[in-house]
Amino acid sequence: MSKAELLLDLQDIDSAIDRLNRRLTEIRAALHETDELIAARSALRAAEESVTQKRAHRKDLELADASLVEAQAPPAIERDTPANPKAGKALLRRLLFFEERFDMAQFSRLFGAY
Repeated sequence: MSKAELLLDLQDIDSAIDRLNRRLTEIRAALHETDELIAARSALRAAEESVTQKRAHRKDLELADASLVEAQAPPAIERDTPANPKAGKALLRRLLFFEERFDMAQFSRLFGAY
């Protein structure tokens, strides 16, 4: 390559660098925060803080509600009577039925029916 060709290549590279630097300056200028963007970010932070406070308040209310429910309705084990007395009788009848069936099966097995 001749000296003139080298200088021409160098000038092309220098022109490309200048063009890219101008474009970079334009992009940086466009990225600067405007007043609207600053206001929007401030409003976003305020809204996020409000949501956080409301979530904490809701959680406190849920815990208070749960403690009230527990205080108002003691479990059946703490009451004098069962929650459904007829359910206990039905379970007892079924238990007796199964015990009888079990005894019959044991008796049959002893005498070789199975």
